[in-house]
Amino acid sequence: MIKQLQTQFYNLTRREQRLLATATPLVLGFALWLLLLKPLQTEQIKRQAELENKQLELAWMQAATYQLRELRELQTGTEQPEPGASTVLLIQQLGIKTGQVKKIDSNRVSINITDTPYKKALRLIEQLEQQYSRLDNVDITANRQSGRVAIRLTISRQELE
Repeated sequence: MIKQLQTQFYNLTRREQRLLATATPLVLGFALWLLLLKPLQTEQIKRQAELENKQLELAWMQAATYQLRELRELQTGTEQPEPGASTVLLIQQLGIKTGQVKKIDSNRVSINITDTPYKKALRLIEQLEQQYSRLDNVDITANRQSGRVAIRLTISRQELE
């Protein structure tokens, strides 16, 4: 079989031989990429997205646990938690470095985050909208570095009914 292929190859013109010699590795490389590397790459992207979703879910669950503790303490009349404490915990769990946290009054807190990726900022705001804390003010400012922002939040703890 190999002898037959060699004979056919040498019966081709020089131009056809060069074309075949150039195209064969390219076609084999493309087939290798299509059959082996592309499925691995697709699977890696899928796993990365699953990991990010699980991390967000974990951050939400941990913040919800902290909120439940806060609510129990409020209902039993024991220790008053600091306003925004669960928010600071959520910010840290999302991997955002908290800047300045300033207590405005007994139910309001201001949080400044000086430098964070824009996508993380959006995730934070999405998570905060789902919490019992109320966002009084959200100020997002673009940084000089592309894709990064500064955020200033004013958060109120909603009173239990």
